Amino acid sequence: GLVLALCERCRGMPPEAQRDSLRVADPNWRTGRSARKRSPRRGGTNDSCRGFRPCRPEAWQLLTPRLTVTCLDSSAIIRLCTGEGDLAPVERAMAGVPVVSTVAAVEVPAAIFARFHRGMMPEEERERLFGIGGRILDGTSQVGLTAAVRQEALAICRRFLLRTMDAIHLGTAMVVERQVRRHGGMLRFCTADLRQAQAAAALFGSARTEVLPPLEER
Repeated sequence: GLVLALCERCRGMPPEAQRDSLRVADPNWRTGRSARKRSPRRGGTNDSCRGFRPCRPEAWQLLTPRLTVTCLDSSAIIRLCTGEGDLAPVERAMAGVPVVSTVAAVEVPAAIFARFHRGMMPEEERERLFGIGGRILDGTSQVGLTAAVRQEALAICRRFLLRTMDAIHLGTAMVVERQVRRHGGMLRFCTADLRQAQAAAALFGSARTEVLPPLEER
């Protein structure tokens, strides 16, 4: 997962790598052709990593003072799955250090299944997009729905009119930002949801909020 607290596996790394480590996203996430053999995926989260997915020492590098971490909303990932519209913001995020809430692991496939049930795609397309979504999520660090995330999400709902999941993604970003800033890094937030983007701009600043342009009406 995302550094900042080391799991048992990472404590075996060299001290300099333990100090400020961060998992690098697989550059071949979309094609499914990994440049290295991936270790088996583990279910759930790792408490020793404070909600982050288990660490993979072979894919870590030192955290530099100017490193930027991007939290992505599920809406941005879904757009990347389907290839709709201008994808530059989310592609930049995936090429760097992408982080998502674990709820994206349900939201993304659920959105794909919903399109199938509405008659918007055949079964073959549903399975193809489901596979793409899985590979995208495998290329991210996932943050669990911890007490800190829930607290931040509730505080955000007090300030802004948001859907529950949108508040959870922003609450996740708030928790990640605190940890990243301790290491001298910076957080950005990427979304395709305009209402959520307005709240993100108020929380993190417009310069650190990446918004995918709305799709044109067909």
